[in-house]
Amino acid sequence: MITILEPMFDILVTHDRKVMLVILARPDMQENPFLVYDFRHTMALFRDKHEIIKLTEIPHATRKILQNTPEILVTEMDEESHPTRQYSVKIFYDSRLKKKLKKEKQILY
Repeated sequence: MITILEPMFDILVTHDRKVMLVILARPDMQENPFLVYDFRHTMALFRDKHEIIKLTEIPHATRKILQNTPEILVTEMDEESHPTRQYSVKIFYDSRLKKKLKKEKQILY
């Protein structure tokens, strides 16, 4: 499995505290995606069985909301900011996420 450090992403929170993660679109469809959050600065989107998208520097205000959110909406956008796909993912919590991701091969997207 390859871990890709996502250089740019957005996390949007609505007034009713629903969360959307916006990332750059990938060429392949997602397959059984889920998200793991370490309660601090790092999240990992397990997009399919080959790719983990690592998200770092999660904004402080968003961290509190994520701690009480069972799932979020992921939107993949093309380079012209057009949505290419959307899907919901469940959030799992693991305080050892950062340590576990170090074991995977990492590249910058």
